Amino acid sequence: MTTATDSPSREAVRKAAAAKEDAAAVATSAADAAKADPDNDQLADELREARNAQRRAARALKKAEEALESEETGDAPEDAEDATSAEELSLVDAARAELRRLEDAQAELTAATVRADAAVEADPGNSDLFAAARKARWDELKGTKAVQKAATALAEAEAAAPETASADDVEDATDTTDAADDTDDTDAAPAGPLTIADAERQLADAESATEAAEAAAEAAPDDKQLSAAARRARAAQKKAARALKRARKAAVEGDDADGSAESEDAAAETSTETPVAEVPAAAEVPAPQAAPAAAATPSAPVLTQDTLALVSSGASVLAVAADASERAAAADPTNTLLAEAARSARAAAQQAAQAVAAAAALHGAAPTVAAQAVAPATPAAPAEPAPAAEADVTAEPETSTEPETPAEDPAVIEAREALAAAEETQNGFAAATLRAEAAAEAEPGNSDLFSAARKARWDELKASKAVQKATAALEKAIADAPPAPRVLTDEEKEDRKAPKPQGQWLIDGKEPLNGDERIKQEDAGLAVADRVREIYAKEGFDSIPPEDLAPRFKWIGMYTQRRQDMDGEQTGTLTNAELQDRYFMMRIRLDGGQVTPQQLRVIGGISADFARNTADFTDRQNIQLHWIRIEDVPEIWDRLAAVNLDTFFGCGDVPRVVLGSPVAGVSKDEIIDATPAIREIKENWLTRDEFTNLPRKFKTAISGNRRQDVTHEIQDVSFIGSEHPEHGPGFDLWVGGGLSTNPMFAQRLGVWVPLDEVPEVWAGVVRIFRDYGYRKLRNRARLKFLVADWGVEKFRRILEEDYVGHTLIDGPEPEVWPGYRDHVGVHEQRDGKFYVGVKPTVGHTEGDQLVRLADLAEERGITQIRTTPDKELIFLGLEQDAVDDLAEALEKEGLSARPSSFRRDIISCTGLEYCKLALVTTKQRAISLADQLEEKLGDLDVPLKISLNGCPNSCARTQVADIGLKGQIVTDDDGNRVEGFQVHLGGALGMHPDWGKKLRGHKVTSAGLDDYVVRVVENYKENRTSADEQFRDWVLRAPEEQLQ
Repeated sequence: MTTATDSPSREAVRKAAAAKEDAAAVATSAADAAKADPDNDQLADELREARNAQRRAARALKKAEEALESEETGDAPEDAEDATSAEELSLVDAARAELRRLEDAQAELTAATVRADAAVEADPGNSDLFAAARKARWDELKGTKAVQKAATALAEAEAAAPETASADDVEDATDTTDAADDTDDTDAAPAGPLTIADAERQLADAESATEAAEAAAEAAPDDKQLSAAARRARAAQKKAARALKRARKAAVEGDDADGSAESEDAAAETSTETPVAEVPAAAEVPAPQAAPAAAATPSAPVLTQDTLALVSSGASVLAVAADASERAAAADPTNTLLAEAARSARAAAQQAAQAVAAAAALHGAAPTVAAQAVAPATPAAPAEPAPAAEADVTAEPETSTEPETPAEDPAVIEAREALAAAEETQNGFAAATLRAEAAAEAEPGNSDLFSAARKARWDELKASKAVQKATAALEKAIADAPPAPRVLTDEEKEDRKAPKPQGQWLIDGKEPLNGDERIKQEDAGLAVADRVREIYAKEGFDSIPPEDLAPRFKWIGMYTQRRQDMDGEQTGTLTNAELQDRYFMMRIRLDGGQVTPQQLRVIGGISADFARNTADFTDRQNIQLHWIRIEDVPEIWDRLAAVNLDTFFGCGDVPRVVLGSPVAGVSKDEIIDATPAIREIKENWLTRDEFTNLPRKFKTAISGNRRQDVTHEIQDVSFIGSEHPEHGPGFDLWVGGGLSTNPMFAQRLGVWVPLDEVPEVWAGVVRIFRDYGYRKLRNRARLKFLVADWGVEKFRRILEEDYVGHTLIDGPEPEVWPGYRDHVGVHEQRDGKFYVGVKPTVGHTEGDQLVRLADLAEERGITQIRTTPDKELIFLGLEQDAVDDLAEALEKEGLSARPSSFRRDIISCTGLEYCKLALVTTKQRAISLADQLEEKLGDLDVPLKISLNGCPNSCARTQVADIGLKGQIVTDDDGNRVEGFQVHLGGALGMHPDWGKKLRGHKVTSAGLDDYVVRVVENYKENRTSADEQFRDWVLRAPEEQLQ
């Protein structure tokens, strides 16, 4: 007897484990080399081969371990056969080891061929390299044949092994034994022991299956699927032979027994009840209708579950063989041998399918593979319904309580289809390579055939790389696919729906309720970018259809700008199409306001070359250009992409740019640096298709600075730095803020979020908006309305239960910063260096100036520049001795680090100059107002926020300014319709957020604006109770005449 310690199987496990460790080491070295030189195709190929060898080693170890387990736990061989069994099993191990050795050698030969071919391609005229490549190719072909012979030898050795099933046998048998064992114990009758007659029929069926599979494999020796099918058939035949041996042994032993087994066998054979087999799927061929019970006789044969499983297994093998034969024949339609083999394989599969049907009839169950074997490409015709069994009680129809299965993510479907196409292409090239190599082998001296074989091999390698890329893309799509929204109960729908149907996707369905929703559903968000490059940039503005011009161009950060000959009164009387010019505003996205001198220079160059030198900083930390022609957009995108910038999601019903602290990572006031979360959202979340169709725009702010420098009170979602007494630095979560014509402050959810969970929680809030946001009316399609209807308690509960999957940590409310929130001036960083913040008046600049600013920064070693929500510019990382020098240089550019309070705090929107919604001019008017205030009042010792907005939409935040000026057409003293402003006083963010008050009926003309603001500020200075009294506090108690 072979002991456990010196078992060949145990020795095989040790050898396989050592081989796996060696393969892992080789793969690690190859990965390091490929990572160090990512453009080296040779290293990439070597890495791929090393990983393949590693996988083969892992599979070999698994098989060796399974063989050992089978040896230790399975039936031991008979004593009389121990020596023979051990010898034959050792032959299997030796054959398997030889196959592994040859496979590894072939992998090395393949890598050598790739390197040799690459050398020839790099120097096609070198005859020595050509000869070396030819020799490498022949060596690889010899290696391939050696592997094929070794595989055949292994199969023969396994077939000769008498009792102990190989690892391959165990694995191949799983599909059938699992199906046979998966029955309902309460309904199935005992199968009973296998009779000799049953075992003989099983062996005959297995021998027929093996003969057909081997014939198919012999006809197409290069088809690995046919070889595998033949191997499985031989394993099934071997198993059937062992089953027959056990049946005969049991019959002999039964002669000396007390008769109980014989009685049980007779009962099983004569019973009118039959074991329950697996229920076939709808597309499978139904079982032939069973004969009436009265026709059954004691001598009628009844197959056991094992017999049916074995017959079905053989039919499955033949079906696979037939499929593979037909694919091989289709790949080489001129090969008559392959065509004949395919016909023979299909005929054998059909015969086996008929055998399955007959066996199922004897067993009283339906076949599960017959339909596939008879005609795998054609769905089976539906069977006639069987007569209903007589019963005393009419059966109730079954109803499924399972929730409906959500549709697979479109990105996953697309990636899966791309992989299938790539694999099909690779199969075609593989077949072409085999034909070309066979032709070259037949005429070894024919250089043309050798060249053709070489080209075929390269084509196959390229196709293989395409498959690898498609596989990686599918894996990424699956990983990135959003969690499918669970099906809501009626109670949940009632709890979450709006008072009236509002187009909530998870409540009302996805049927579009307006034109914008229809257009968004008809086309993927960024698909229009391809049409810009391929059509519109070539054919011009007139080739753009209206549905792309608005709203789809917003997704790529572009709006048509206003015609210059249209005054404010025409805004409300003409359509958008009538107001628009043939030029675009383009918004360049700067998440967190982060930009390098190199990027700033590129933007300045684009402005000078394509935007008539225009440029403006925005209150969302972006940079906007005007006068962009559609013909220039591809080149602009290419220039931006070269420095890792883009315009995508700059506008539209998507997550807009993420506001971030402009001094993140360097400020002394910082609680926690939010940059990693902003980068994660930008790079790994915004790329997902699930966020391309929101009800409307979605605004985000994330800052870990104590100054709370991102206007978090008026964002859809904000994460604000917070110190938790137990968990340390993290973020306080706010939702539901926004301005426009129905302003609402954001509300705290009362939770503390750690840095690494910010992207996930952010995505959960966006998904709630996507699934429950009100899409019917665009003026209510903002998150603030949903939060107002639900309340923060319900919002938090649904966020935790359905979108985050765990309870969020309760957190304390962060302290409010009492002073200036901005970063204008000179400030020391926590690393001892300094940053300088300057304020371009109302954010206005020019392309040439951006280039000069980039030069100033680089000359002083500055690598980081930031924009801010207050349209400022900050230069980080200066040594102390360079601060004054930079400040003086910036002052010459009109950018002061010490501006007056008026210039520091004034802000305006784009206004009538470019915006199709505007009624009045704002930007130039604001610059003039700042000049007048400085000239007449000098400076002010307290902050004074002044906001000019060209329409009611509050892009310049009029409701939260000390002096908010909302543009409209007014009547002057002479009865003329002129540009003017509705006055709004006392708004604020920060310590005491307030909407302030609108002076009833009080409006000023644009021409009289300077005098009015100067007068009100003078009244404030003269009547405030102390120097500490803020303007907004004075407004609340001032008499009406002092505010006029």
